[in-house]
Amino acid sequence: MSVSVRELYDDEEARESDRDSAIESAAGSDLSDGGRGGDKEEGLQMSLPRQKSGELSLNPSVTSDLSTHSLNEEQFEDYGEGEDADYSPVSPEDETHANGFSDLGPNKKISSTAFGRVHELEEQLKEQEARADQVMDSELRRHRDALNKLERDKNTQIEMLNNRVQQLEVENTEMLVSMNRLKTQTEKLDEVCVCVCVCVRILNLIEELRRELEHSQLYKLEAERLGRIRRSSISFGSDNVTRTRENELEQEVKRLKQENQRLREQNEDLNGQILSMSLHEAKNLISTQTKAQSLAAEIENASRDQLMEALKEQEDINVCLRQYMDKIILSILDHNPSILEIKY
Repeated sequence: MSVSVRELYDDEEARESDRDSAIESAAGSDLSDGGRGGDKEEGLQMSLPRQKSGELSLNPSVTSDLSTHSLNEEQFEDYGEGEDADYSPVSPEDETHANGFSDLGPNKKISSTAFGRVHELEEQLKEQEARADQVMDSELRRHRDALNKLERDKNTQIEMLNNRVQQLEVENTEMLVSMNRLKTQTEKLDEVCVCVCVCVRILNLIEELRRELEHSQLYKLEAERLGRIRRSSISFGSDNVTRTRENELEQEVKRLKQENQRLREQNEDLNGQILSMSLHEAKNLISTQTKAQSLAAEIENASRDQLMEALKEQEDINVCLRQYMDKIILSILDHNPSILEIKY
């Protein structure tokens, strides 16, 4: 009985060594090609026909324990019939335990390979995380630089717009000053125009009065001539001629008196007309304020070049009006300076 058990034990060790070599070859092929693990396991079962079905499959987990192996050895020692009889599981649990039966050595090698693979994957994960952090940092820097550039561009545009606004405000102030100056000059020109119109009418009246004065002087000279004729006729003693001449002279004197009266009345009428014209021109001057307002509206709507051109034209007109006024005043001084005298 002891010899039989010893032979069974030796035979079992031989089978275990064969099984270890088969398991190592199956584990190597399984690691190289995981999709063909089932085929290699079936081949392993066919190469070991005398092993029990619980010893035919390789469990890749580390959960194979040595207790199953020791229990099988005790069964061989106790019964000694395990060499010829095949073991078949009687339940699914026994089959699961049988499939989980494996040796410790190959599992250690598989576990070390799996741990190496896991470690390699962890290293790859860390590298990918580091690369992701670098990419994120570079993107953050790029976006931060773009944001700073946009901020600088915005500040530059704001500064340019502020400078443009200040320039427009200065130009607007200059335009307002020019507009006020043009309004003042326009009012002065209106007054000058009124004065020129009045002076022209006064000159016309002066010319009429001068003609009337010349006519009166002619009548006076004619009267003096008739007086000399009358005195000469008296010296010669022609009484009839003298009386006739006296009657003529009396009629001439009456006519001259009537003419003088008429001239005086005309002078009064002319003074009244001058006064009425002055009032009319004053009313026109008041009405020109409305024109000045419309002119101010046109000035507001005009451009800078148009305003400068209008100002230049107005200055030329002012020069012409001053020259014309000087000529009128000189003409008055030459013909009748008493018109310019101020009487209180």
